[in-house]
Amino acid sequence: METIRHSTSAYPFRFYYDNLALFDFHCIEWHWHVEFEFVYVEKGTAMFWVGEKQVTLETGQGLFVNSKILHRFYSKEGAVIPNFVFIATFIAPQSSLIYKKYVEPIEHSTLEGLIFLPEIPWQADVLHVMEKIVKVQKEEKDAELKTSFLIQELWYLIYLHVEETKLEEKKEDFTSSQARLQLMMQYIHKHFGEKISLEDIAEQAVVSKSTALNLFRRYLHDTPVHYLLKYRLQESASLLVTTQKKVIVIAQNVGFENVDYFCKMFKKYYKMTPTEYREKHIMKVLD
Repeated sequence: METIRHSTSAYPFRFYYDNLALFDFHCIEWHWHVEFEFVYVEKGTAMFWVGEKQVTLETGQGLFVNSKILHRFYSKEGAVIPNFVFIATFIAPQSSLIYKKYVEPIEHSTLEGLIFLPEIPWQADVLHVMEKIVKVQKEEKDAELKTSFLIQELWYLIYLHVEETKLEEKKEDFTSSQARLQLMMQYIHKHFGEKISLEDIAEQAVVSKSTALNLFRRYLHDTPVHYLLKYRLQESASLLVTTQKKVIVIAQNVGFENVDYFCKMFKKYYKMTPTEYREKHIMKVLD
């Protein structure tokens, strides 16, 4: 689960104006959070993985990701995807009738996400409201109140059109395959700087090594060990840009015992050496 706080208790909503071309590999990697997320494709084409589903969306189309669902965004050429996240209580307090009747059934259902296409009338309405929410974020006056009003309208449209059969199926947070995978991912994210084995990873979800392999392949199309390697390299890239630590120290910090192997893997993954990566991103900041 992401550790970043997307909002505050005073205003549990956060807007991002993301351009995937600015991310390494044009990708926002696998993650999940308690907030609902809505994404609008303003420009370009992007691929979205939500749970076990994969979909390609183009300009003018949109996406909803339910709470605690794994997701990943990628664009080959780069795409502009304004998006916003908010916790369920932004719609209504958890103790309220509105939350119990209209929010909780969707939040706790097996619904992973929804796509919105302009050729379908009710989805076109959703996209129109999403566009208005994006536009409101650029305004200085009354933006919070307008956003709150529009989120209510957006949620009502979704509630009206979600299949009742989906709402009747409840998430089993501690027994579902995805929950087990998330436990293992969370362990990797917390202990990546330590020596970790496949057995250590599997133990976190109380599953066999073969089950752990199957879960990673099923959802992430990867193996636990390779996912760990990529995560270590991603963390090292962040340290190269945000700190002045020497390469050998960074290698040790992210779990590599041999700096030469670290440099070899980094170059294979990023197509440049750690030093070149640092210099490139320092130049971007200066520009």
